[in-house]
Amino acid sequence: MLVDHIRQPLRVKVIDFGSAHEASNTEHGAYIQTRWYRAPEIILGLPCSVAIDMWSFGCIAAELFLGHPLYPGFCEYQMLQFMIQTQGQLPEYFLSAALKTSHMELFHFHITTKKTDAVVDKADLENFVELVKQMLHLDSTKRITPSQVREHPFMAQRHLEDFCSPQSSIWGEFWTPC
Repeated sequence: MLVDHIRQPLRVKVIDFGSAHEASNTEHGAYIQTRWYRAPEIILGLPCSVAIDMWSFGCIAAELFLGHPLYPGFCEYQMLQFMIQTQGQLPEYFLSAALKTSHMELFHFHITTKKTDAVVDKADLENFVELVKQMLHLDSTKRITPSQVREHPFMAQRHLEDFCSPQSSIWGEFWTPC
């Protein structure tokens, strides 16, 4: 939700915590997160952490940039297909530890991944793609944290410092708590 798109165009508030859970109280295999933003560890019934929120944030950031959902699957199986298509095969240790992979061979898709980095030639796009990749890392323990997001080149926009006066800091204002 945009708060004030005229005076503070970069400030947003996250709303609708209707399905929010405390990570420490969430049962393995629990049905949580909206499907299109559901982290792979939730789909597979693996233990989860607050890293699932970063996954959802990455999906939403990609959707805002692309103009359509990144993983618009109609079921969890199709969600995994989309994830593997864009990021490669799930790690074997994911599949062997997952609660929801009794037919593990079903989760080995033979899909060629698309390398978007080769066609990205602008700093903003490269940094955005890299940030979303880090947000959507299949392994939740390797997913970027909120403090790392703040320091990421896409969010810091340091390449724009030559064009801004030293006194201006749109990002400092952006990162203040709402």
